[in-house]
Formats: sequence, C-alpha cells, structure tokens
Amino acid sequence: MRLFFLGCVLLTGCLTSSLQAAGKNIPIPTDPTSGITIEIASWLDACPPGGMASFTLKITNGSNAAHDWNVTATDPYNSGTTSTFSVSVPAGRTAEVPFTVATGLRDSGSSNYRMLNFTVTGHGSVGSSGQFQQPDSLSKYSHSSATPFLAMSSQLALKGWSALNDKFEKAATAGGGGSSSSGIGFDATQVDMAKAPEDWRGYSGIAQLWMTDGEWSAMGSGAKAAMLEWVALGGRIILFGDDLSDATLTGLKVPPLGPDGVRRIGAGRILTQNWLQKTFPVADAYKLTTSLSDDSMPKQLAKYGSAAWKLRDAVAAPSLRALLIFGFIVVFGILVGPVNLYWLAGAKRRQRLFWTTPLISLAGSALLVALMIMQDVIGGSGARRVLALMLPEQNKIALVQEQISRTGVLLGRSFAIEEPSWMQQVSADTTSSSAYNPRGEMGRQFRESDQLTRSGDWFNNRAVQAQVINAVRPSRGHIEVFPGSGVDDPPSVVSSLGVTLTNVFIIDDQRRCWRAEQIGTGERKITKSCTHGEFKSWIQSVAFNEMGPASSAALNNLNLLPGHAYAESAEASKFAVKTLDSIRWNDERVIFAGPYVKH
Repeated sequence: MRLFFLGCVLLTGCLTSSLQAAGKNIPIPTDPTSGITIEIASWLDACPPGGMASFTLKITNGSNAAHDWNVTATDPYNSGTTSTFSVSVPAGRTAEVPFTVATGLRDSGSSNYRMLNFTVTGHGSVGSSGQFQQPDSLSKYSHSSATPFLAMSSQLALKGWSALNDKFEKAATAGGGGSSSSGIGFDATQVDMAKAPEDWRGYSGIAQLWMTDGEWSAMGSGAKAAMLEWVALGGRIILFGDDLSDATLTGLKVPPLGPDGVRRIGAGRILTQNWLQKTFPVADAYKLTTSLSDDSMPKQLAKYGSAAWKLRDAVAAPSLRALLIFGFIVVFGILVGPVNLYWLAGAKRRQRLFWTTPLISLAGSALLVALMIMQDVIGGSGARRVLALMLPEQNKIALVQEQISRTGVLLGRSFAIEEPSWMQQVSADTTSSSAYNPRGEMGRQFRESDQLTRSGDWFNNRAVQAQVINAVRPSRGHIEVFPGSGVDDPPSVVSSLGVTLTNVFIIDDQRRCWRAEQIGTGERKITKSCTHGEFKSWIQSVAFNEMGPASSAALNNLNLLPGHAYAESAEASKFAVKTLDSIRWNDERVIFAGPYVKH
C-alpha cells in the first residue's frame, strides 16, 4: 500500500508539532493502553452540503514501533462518496497531515440530513467512527428551504452569531406552533480564518464567506491564494470593516473595482459591508443572508436532475438488441442440448459431456464477448465542454468542465488524479428519481484513494454517465488587446493561450464590441466592430445552449462585461481535466472568458 502522506509529513516538518483548535475537533476512539491518540480537526464546525472539506489528521504514536493507519471518510446517506488514504508515523512521534475529502451532494434543509463518517483503522484503533454533522440550526425546525451555506469567521461570530441565529429562529416560529414548514433555515458554520486551508477545494462547499478586514490582512499567502481560487470558480466573500474606502482596500490588496464597479475574480466577487465593530448589523446581515442568490457549485449540481442540458443529445443510450440476444440463446441452447447430447456425446459416448459441455460454454462466452465488443467497442465515446476562466492577474486559469459519455466494454475503470480537482457525478438524464443519487440507483461508490486515484462507479460498462469537474491550474495564457492608432480605430488582439481561437470577442471599457476570427498563438489580428446582438447570438449558440447549470451559472457572472474577452476553440483537450483514458472525446469545445490584458 502506498503511504502517500508520509512523504508530505516528512517534507513539511509536521512531525512533533501540535494541532491547534480549529472549527471542530473529531476524536477517534483508541485503546488507552496502546499509547495512540487520534484526532481529526476541521476549520469548519459543520458539514457542508456538497463540494469538498479540508481537515487535519493528528496521530500521536506513543508506542515503541512505527505503525500504519488507514483513514476512510464516507457519506452514510448513499451518495456513494468515499475517500481513503494511508499514513505512517514513527515511534514516539506526532504527525499532522492535512487532507481534503468529498462530501455527499445534498441540498440544505432539515429534510436532507448530511454528515461524514471518519473511520481510522490500525494499531490502537477500536473501529468506531467519528462524525462530522450538519449545523444544529437546521435540526430545530422543519424548514422548506435554507440560506446558501454561510461560513462566518470567528471574529464576526463572536459579535453576531447568536443574534443572527436568534433572528432566524424567530422568523421560523413567527407563525406559531414552534415550527414552520415555510421558514428559512440558518445554514451556517463558524470558521477560524487562522486555520483556513491552503487548498481551494476546502472552500468548495461554501456559498459565501464572511470575514473582517483584519482577518483578511492576517491570512497567510497560501491560504489567501487558495481562497481567491475558490472565488474565481464562483465563490463570494463579504468583507466587514469600519473603513472600507478604496484606499484602505487597495492597501489590503483586495482586488480593485472593475469597469462595472464590482470587485471580481473570475466568476466570483468580493463585496463589502460597513461595520463599526461595536454593534453587529443584524438586520443588514439577515437581509444579506436571505437575499443573495445561491450560485454555489453544490447548488448548481443539484439541478442536473431536472435541467435541460443539450449536451445530453450528443450521446445516445446503449441499445438492447433483443433479437440478437434471443438468437444467441436459441443457438446456444440447441448446441449445448440436442447437438451435444445426440451427436457430440451420443448414448454410447456420454463421457464426452465432461469436455464438450465446457468447450461449448467457453466458445459461447467468447462469442458473446466478441458480439459485445463489436456492438459497443472497447472504451467509450463522449462529449465535453470546458469553461476556462482566465485570471491574468494571478497567472492562473479556473476550469469548469462538463462531460457526458457512453461506455462499451471497459478493461479498467480507475484513473489517476493528475491535478487537484473536484469531480462530481451528475444526472445523465432528466428521469432520475433523485438529483443527489445521479443514476437513481442505490449502492453506487465513487472512491478517491490517497488523492491520487479515482475508482469505483465513475465509469461503468455499457452506461451513459455525466460528470462536472472543477480545477484551478497555473497558466500564463491570456488575450492581450492593443489599442488602435486613433480613438475610434479598431484594436488588435494577440493570444498566448496555446490553441487556435475560432472566434474572439472583445468588450472594451466603453462597452464597445469587437470581433476577430482564426487567431493562432502569438498571431496579431486587427478586430472588426460588431454589435452586442452579434455577441449575444454567438455566446448563446456556442456556450449557453450546450452548457449545464454549473457552467451557465459561472459564465452568467461574466457575461458582457467591459474589459473582458471571450473566445472559443475546438482544442479542448489541452485544457480539459483528464479522466478515463479509454473514453474518446469526439465532440469537445473550450470557451474562454475573463479580463483581457491591456498592452
């Protein structure tokens, strides 16, 4: 077994360091005579409704020998998500290992209980599980809906958590009777920003993050970079402070206002809320919590069970050739029955049955496999769309990938995780009985091992399956705009994205629209003037018509913004997150969107 995290522990010098308190400490029961103590700490104090969550595993090995432990995180409510990894700790040492695991896709609300079970097996473990559960605020009343999952920093929570929670409880019981089916649940968690993860996936289950300007300035560079990567994928930060002037925010290195007056990073944004730090603005906070739309990725993924998604039409469901199967059964029955009994192994040669019957069965099995391969081929084919959000200021690119495939005979179903990513199975049709169990079947397993391999039911034989994948990777690729010689002269564009761009649209700071076609890497082309109507027609046809809820929500936040560039390319494989190698992506496209670089 690979001990992936041992190398991480030794390289980062985590041995012998102490685990400080985070949002939630989850003790793992151990034998008190073993000298082993195990604890899992989370910077969140409640389980998010989807996405991934970051934790730190602390193991103290007080025995006189090195030991190995296996850690499993499972959603017990049949979403099928399971994450496992292994760790080794030398004798007399303490190891602290950061890790990130997938949570089950589950809507907010008291009727959709969510949790993670952690099981650690190895020396000293007694086999019991530690549990990480949803907020207590969702369990009190029968809510028909809940707020977008809010993470409130510890400094804000100290002043306003109780007051805001009380306001939600009063609103829930306003109709009398102690509960209300029409109330809004307060779906929230407290977080210690000093323990914020340095992996963007640890933020992916959050819809909005509230923090103070002081906590912003105190964050380490790694945690802040990860947080902004989450924002780029559609996250939302509310920054509280008593002085939120442009000069102050510039000093804090908060992203500047864009031409439209909004602080944006990719598909997300950073908002501000004045706070004098004496009295928490409960009324404003309540309004803010209940009025903001939930654009979070978990919420969008839950819509695939009912949303129209044109990409589904690119993949046909496997057909059942009933006549061929019936014919095979008839021929096999004749061969193994009358032909075998009365010709190959007649009355005077019955002993031949001991070898003729197995041979006929083997030949029939071989023929059946051959027919399956001829009909469904080995591997599979599919269609995918990649939304690439350009982040030139950060030298990164954020990816939202939607894909659907039809498989035939698979020789293998596991595949490597080549970069930090979050992958979620979604409904491949609109007839699924549950948006959270994407195939409408129980017992499916979607496994991640050592954060290196995905296996299980991500891809099955003779099936149509769909996934959404998020990733953020370093990239110096961007679209650069050179102004024309005169005020009204068309600008020219240069791309360093590494692919041929079929179409490029530029919306300049004056909201004028410009277009160029067939731009290769490093090639400079003069644009032509176009109308907003032409741009809207193009982006509707190549993007929104074929995108599902996740990509559409992200692109909607960037649609027709001044200072932004939009482009398309058929060379999506250079940007797509890799999954199963045997899938042939015959229909693919990448859509680029983001601020352009001004020359």
